Amino acid sequence: MIGRDVSERKAIVESLVVVKDALAAQVADLRRLHEMSVRLSTTLELPPIMDDALRTAAAVEGTDLGILWLCDPDRGVLEIGAILGFEDEFPQLMARLPRGQGRVGPPSSGAGA
Repeated sequence: MIGRDVSERKAIVESLVVVKDALAAQVADLRRLHEMSVRLSTTLELPPIMDDALRTAAAVEGTDLGILWLCDPDRGVLEIGAILGFEDEFPQLMARLPRGQGRVGPPSSGAGA
């Protein structure tokens, strides 16, 4: 009877499985992005583009929540361009954020800029 140490081979096989799974996830993400680009090539309307971009980004990141903000520099506010997965009251609370408020948005002019 010949005994062999197969632990190194087992570790290599496990590493290959991890790499294969990571590559499969990347291919799935690329497929989602390609499908989105095909869909977006059919419209110039901003709301469907933002909704599709947000849904695709959420799928790539593995989440079911997301907000896509648009900056209106003339009025100094961020506005919700697209929203995914939040309760109905949330958009009303967050519909408009003054510049520099909260955890999103560019700093107010003159504040360390």
